[in-house]
Amino acid sequence: MMSIVSRFAAAMIATVVVVEGYYVYLQKALTPPAAAAAFQAVHDQWVSDVESMRRDGGAAARGKRPAIGGQAPGSLEDWFNARADAAGIRSEIFTTDSEVIVTFNIPGLQSDSVKVAVDNVRVLITCVADIVEEGGAPGTALRREGLRQYELIMPLPSHADSARHRVVRDKDKGAFRIIFTKLDDPSLKS
Repeated sequence: MMSIVSRFAAAMIATVVVVEGYYVYLQKALTPPAAAAAFQAVHDQWVSDVESMRRDGGAAARGKRPAIGGQAPGSLEDWFNARADAAGIRSEIFTTDSEVIVTFNIPGLQSDSVKVAVDNVRVLITCVADIVEEGGAPGTALRREGLRQYELIMPLPSHADSARHRVVRDKDKGAFRIIFTKLDDPSLKS
């Protein structure tokens, strides 16, 4: 004969087994098969897209097809300059014996708004410029004024020391320069 304690323990074990069985059953019943299939379809499409981008990016790097924006494959600096020119921004990079100078000309630049952040691989520039557009139909005059905020990201120029740089603003011309100390060996970037 079973004692009261052993009967109670057997009843508890049976209750746990029954409750666990109901839990597993409800999990299966509450998960609609359509949602699982839809999730799998989205996942498969995402994997396909990533593989396609990897494959196409490799082809662009080897010169077998145009790179980003339909341009012929080139350096990241060429790509940046092409995008910056489209916005009316002009930039140039000069190298002297001791410095690397990056010059930006932005029409309507508010020189006090220029902020520059430099890390080991890129330069982040934010600024605000006044925009004035004139035009309209013949015999009418239309003038629009406003502000345009720019956020420019460019690769750190080769031979430029990211830790030693300064920004020089030209208030009259709507321009500024970022002057980096030149490194002899680019692998020593700090």
